[in-house]
Amino acid sequence: NDMAVYFKEDADGNVSLTRDESMKDGDLHKTTVVVKVPNNVIAGDIVTVTINGTPHKTYKVTGRDSSGKIMLEDTSTHTSKTASDKNEIEIPGVEIIAGKTINVTTETTDASGGKKAEAQNHNTLEKLHEDMEITFKKDTNNDGILGSTEATGATTIATIKLPSNFVLGDKLIVESHNEDTPNNKTTKTYEIVKDN
Repeated sequence: NDMAVYFKEDADGNVSLTRDESMKDGDLHKTTVVVKVPNNVIAGDIVTVTINGTPHKTYKVTGRDSSGKIMLEDTSTHTSKTASDKNEIEIPGVEIIAGKTINVTTETTDASGGKKAEAQNHNTLEKLHEDMEITFKKDTNNDGILGSTEATGATTIATIKLPSNFVLGDKLIVESHNEDTPNNKTTKTYEIVKDN
């Protein structure tokens, strides 16, 4: 059984997808599942990919191309897919949720339904680290409160340390208000972008 399944963005193969790894395709909440189809498949065999217990994709082996690569057909879209030199096919755009394990099972059966091969794998997208910090320049005793001696003038400078595993495209939402007028809130949203 040379069937296998893995997650393309999980570069170190440790079944834990960092936020940085997950952004390799430009979408934090999507990943690409790679299925290695057994070399001994023949026309009529079926490759089924199940994600978290729900059938996701089903492919029918249609044969081999002139260079010997395995050819398959997606049974729902009827589009053709040719496996790589390593007998691998990619399934892009698979949803992955931070902190929730994604389980993928792939199975190959013959035309009559007899199991020929099976492989399983799982992965988890890491959550945003909770090491964000906000400090105020005038907060001289660092208690997070601007006392009457510290709150001089109309403004103060706030410094925001972003979480250590932020990625481009994350949003920082800053909400501020004076406790004397809590219903008078100001909200600003900033998107994390690459500095040119």
